[in-house]
Amino acid sequence: MSCRSKHIWYPRKKMTDVRAVFPRIRCFLRLHGRFARSQLVQIFDGSTVIPARIPALFPQSYRPSRLYRLTRLESTSVRNRRSECRVKRNERNGMIPYLKLMRISALPTLWANTLTALCLGMFSVCGSPFPPGSGYWPVVCVLAASTCFYLAGMVLNDFFDAKIDAVERPERVIPSGDIPRWAAGVLGLALLIFGWICVAACGRPHGNPLLYQAALVLTFCIVAYDACLKQVPFLGPIVMGTCRFSNVFFVLVFTEDVGSWSQLCPIEFGQLRGSLLYPWLVGIYVTALTILSRYETGSPHIRRLVGLGLAMLIPLDSLICLIFMGPVEATVVLCLYPVALGLRRIVPMT
Repeated sequence: MSCRSKHIWYPRKKMTDVRAVFPRIRCFLRLHGRFARSQLVQIFDGSTVIPARIPALFPQSYRPSRLYRLTRLESTSVRNRRSECRVKRNERNGMIPYLKLMRISALPTLWANTLTALCLGMFSVCGSPFPPGSGYWPVVCVLAASTCFYLAGMVLNDFFDAKIDAVERPERVIPSGDIPRWAAGVLGLALLIFGWICVAACGRPHGNPLLYQAALVLTFCIVAYDACLKQVPFLGPIVMGTCRFSNVFFVLVFTEDVGSWSQLCPIEFGQLRGSLLYPWLVGIYVTALTILSRYETGSPHIRRLVGLGLAMLIPLDSLICLIFMGPVEATVVLCLYPVALGLRRIVPMT
């Protein structure tokens, strides 16, 4: 019998294998796995309610002599439960657990930061937000490097927090058993390596050692935050904001708008430079969101607020592009906002 059956088979006394007899309990076992045997289940058959302990439904030596079949109409609750079974089965067999692990719904916010930093840096150096000549391949490499570093940070975050998530957030992919912990560790390490390959590809024509130094600082902040500094009350959010700050600074170094670490100060020779002020704004904004996310455990409202705050990075980046450059660049960045909202329906941002 499967979840799609229109009949319920049950014995008059005890049952040998509930998974093969009752389709709805079979759905329950598929949804909850091995934890289902210790929970109290209520089976609804029209007006009949049968509470039962799962361990009592699996006697090993008993074989029922007669089975009775109860024909009933399809109910809305049963159809919903069957659809949940199909969705859960598709998630386990597909790529959705890996997309949840990498938090791809927040990836458009990183792209918005990277594109805004690219436009600001090139506009400051060349007077145009577009790369001169055939300089699009290094730009693609910079976008790929930033993406890989971000995805590696998200994966390693769940890798190091597997024991904590098993208690506080058991619905995440590693505690729920959708992805093994070792697979998450291998994926995070592979993303870091591929990110450095992209850094080498985009840094070769420039030959700027500061580019590799900025990428090294970004990698160190990602690993340090995920491994140990996240649990530090005051230092953890600052390091998280430093990760976004380092990503934007890495992009500005690529555009050659920044030539030394001393130019981290946005005020240079009495003039306020918008391109150097931008990484500080992003870092402070992400630090504030990280402090707020400390209280999201057990509070869905704060979790939604943090997700909305992350999504609002895209309109803010679009506004910065509109102020410093023009409507074309602002429109390109703003087009990432519906992409983020669409991905948010599939994968939560936090």
